Amino acid sequence: MKRVLVTTMAAVLITAGTTPARAQNREHQQMAAELRIVQERQQEQAIQLEKLTTALTEAIKAITARLDSSDTATRKALADDKTILDNVNTTLRAISERTSDTNARIGTLREEIGALSAAIAAAPPAAPRSLDTSSSGTEIPGGAAPAPPAPRPPSGITPSRLYDTAWADYTSGNLPLAITGFETFLREYPRAEKAIEAQFYIAESNMRLKKVPEAIAAYTAVTQNYPNGGDRIAEAYYHLGEAQRSLGQIEAARTAWETVVKKYPDSNGGILAKQRLDGLPPPAASRP
Repeated sequence: MKRVLVTTMAAVLITAGTTPARAQNREHQQMAAELRIVQERQQEQAIQLEKLTTALTEAIKAITARLDSSDTATRKALADDKTILDNVNTTLRAISERTSDTNARIGTLREEIGALSAAIAAAPPAAPRSLDTSSSGTEIPGGAAPAPPAPRPPSGITPSRLYDTAWADYTSGNLPLAITGFETFLREYPRAEKAIEAQFYIAESNMRLKKVPEAIAAYTAVTQNYPNGGDRIAEAYYHLGEAQRSLGQIEAARTAWETVVKKYPDSNGGILAKQRLDGLPPPAASRP
C-alpha cells in the first residue's frame, strides 16, 4: 500500500514538474512564429518600398527628361527668334543706311539744281556784236568812259562741292587756290553753315603765305561777322593777336588776347591767350 502511494505521489510530482516546461516551450515556439511573421511582413514592406522608390525614381527621371527636352526646345526657339530679330535689325540698318545715302544724294542734287538755277538766272544777257569800225575809221570819242566790268556770275557749283574743293587745296598746300575757293564759297553762299570755317581758313592761308595784313583782315572778319561761332571765334582772336604781334602791334595783340580771355576763358584760344598775356610787358600807361 505504501509503495503504491509513493509511486503515485512520484508520478504526480513528475507530471507537475514537466508541465511548466512544456508550456514555456509552446510560448517560445509561438513567439518565434510571430517573430517570423513580423520579419516576413517587414521584408515584404521593404520590397514594396524598394519597388515604390524605383517607380518614383523612374517617374522623376522621365519628368526631368521631359523638362530638359522642353527646356532645350524653348532655348532653341528663343535662339531662332533671336536670329530672326538680328536678321531683321541688320536688314533695317541696311535699309536705313541706304535711305540716308539716298536722302544725301537727293540733297546734293537739289543743291546742284539750285546752284545751276541761280547761275542761269544771274547770268548777264549776251552782249550785242560790236561793229567793226576799223575800216570806216570811226573812233570812240576820247571822253567816253570804259564800260564797268560785268558782275561775276555764280559758278553753278553746290556749296558742299565748293567747300570740299577749297579744303582739298588747303590741305594739299595749294594755298592761293584754297583762298580763291573759300572766297567763291563765301560770295555765293554767305549764310552757309561752313561760312565761318571758310573765312577762318582764308586767314590761315594768308598767314601761311606770310601775307600778315590780309590774315589780320580775315581773322577780324571772323570775330565780327559770326557772333555765334563759339570756339572758332576764340581761336580767331588768339591768331589775330599772334598776327598783330608779328607786325609789332603789341597793344593791338594785347587787346585781342584780353578779349578772348574775357569772353572765352575756358576755350583753347582763351588758355593760350592767357599764356601770351603773361609773357607780355606791362602796358605803357602802367609803367613807372
